[in-house]
Amino acid sequence: GDEAVVNFAFPGQLITDFHSSLRGESSQFAIIAGADCDIMRVPLKNFKDYLSPSLLDEYKALFNMVFMRLLNLYRKSPRQRYVELCEQYPQIVETVTLKDISSFLLITPNHLSRIRRELANKSTTNIKK
Repeated sequence: GDEAVVNFAFPGQLITDFHSSLRGESSQFAIIAGADCDIMRVPLKNFKDYLSPSLLDEYKALFNMVFMRLLNLYRKSPRQRYVELCEQYPQIVETVTLKDISSFLLITPNHLSRIRRELANKSTTNIKK
């Protein structure tokens, strides 16, 4: 029942719940825009026609993304996942709330604040050296 951030999409990326649509099921999540974006509501038939040549590639990419995220929850610490997210998407801290970032990382906002403080202290210490 609680809301949680499970994914982000950045400029040039597509986000959709075509899996539920293809199976004829109701979506299990809401897609919420945090910034100006283009939103298209496409009938399922048109969407299938649009994706049909690359549907398998789309599924492979989606599966890989989800599987790697799951593995990283076990392999990497919250700090490592936060640093990696910031390296991949440097603008994320300016465009996404810290509450949403912490939800995505599956940590509390307080824990994220501690991580950010530690990283800031470490970079300040490195600058002084």
